[in-house]
Amino acid sequence: MVMESRSSAFLFSVQRALPNEMPSALTGVAVDTDEKTLYIHCYFQGSITEDELAFMEYLRDAVWADFFPTIHVEMEGLDAELAGNLPVGNWAWRSEARELAHA
Repeated sequence: MVMESRSSAFLFSVQRALPNEMPSALTGVAVDTDEKTLYIHCYFQGSITEDELAFMEYLRDAVWADFFPTIHVEMEGLDAELAGNLPVGNWAWRSEARELAHA
């Protein structure tokens, strides 16, 4: 139960940190965790730009501030094609276009 409530806290932290406007190539943001690390996976269509890297750094830092010094936060930008098999509970955010594509 502690791990589940901790996972919920991580998910809510990521959702809180997301800005009102997302990068246009972003299709989703998912989270995963182990004992000491929160992994944030950002899925993009196409190559990741400098602005998208800045978005990921902002997101990482905002979430890290919620859990410092107990949890390490790792950020990863991935190809949107890799997102198809993630469990629903891992998603902090998904674009509507992505949702409709799998409906």
